[in-house]
Amino acid sequence: MHTNNPYAQGGWYNPANPLAVGQLEQSHAPHPPTFGALPSPTMSPPSTLEFNFTSFSPDIFNCIVQGPQDLQYFSITTSNAYPRVTTIVKPGGALATIQWHQHPILEIKGLVSYQPTSHWIPLSADRSYRTMNVHGRVLTWVPQINSIYLYSGGPAPAEQYGRIVRSSNVVTLEITNQAIQAGMLEPATIATFLLQCGVHID
Repeated sequence: MHTNNPYAQGGWYNPANPLAVGQLEQSHAPHPPTFGALPSPTMSPPSTLEFNFTSFSPDIFNCIVQGPQDLQYFSITTSNAYPRVTTIVKPGGALATIQWHQHPILEIKGLVSYQPTSHWIPLSADRSYRTMNVHGRVLTWVPQINSIYLYSGGPAPAEQYGRIVRSSNVVTLEITNQAIQAGMLEPATIATFLLQCGVHID
């Protein structure tokens, strides 16, 4: 089952609905990372491209990802055998595989060897954000308003690189040209799938 509320995915606490599926207990609303001041989230930063997870069959575990001009950039397929395996494919071949054990295991070709998804995109101690390391660059995923925003991490002022938004039948990753040029598109696509699949990833 899917929900339009991004807090219900990825283990974040949703103060508006504490009983939502996938929630972890917390007594207060989520706070942004303390290591850098977050800018006010904007709906779409300049020079942003959209990548839509669509054609669900019947859900995001089997879908395609379309980018500008409706071109297909990735496909996502999931086997029915145990353990279920999700494969994310790009035009040049397999990009990533996720094995759905009690603690899911992820591999990203040329970037991440097999490791728990909770190690690749760990939840903060206060459960208010997740971090991700891409090519030595620390990034954060932070739920704000009705979206999940992607920011730069570290002590410097945070920079917004993109966001995830969801409607009833499509998940959209908005990401800046700067982030794409820095090699963030593929990891951000994988992270978007993990954060929106509705399955516990820790």
